[in-house]
Amino acid sequence: MSGGKGRAPRDRTRTGAPVVGGRRAVTEAIRAGTVREILIVPSSKTTPGMRDLLDAAGEAGVTVTPSQRETLDALAEDHQGVVARLEGLPGAPSAR
Repeated sequence: MSGGKGRAPRDRTRTGAPVVGGRRAVTEAIRAGTVREILIVPSSKTTPGMRDLLDAAGEAGVTVTPSQRETLDALAEDHQGVVARLEGLPGAPSAR
């Protein structure tokens, strides 16, 4: 049985490209330099964590794309309104 709180976001590859969902996981991926694009639901709560994520994306030059919640639901569970498409991983297409 899967738990609720405290459960780490999971990588999903439903579309063939690796993704990670959730504010903390996406922020860490940005800092690691593995994010190609960030998809965000415009109505996501503006929390300190989301502001940190958007600041980190801006500093890293990562594209932030407004998206529908349904799009994020198809990519990742527990995404908290934000999903990152990753690069630099085995099987991931490079943006370069």
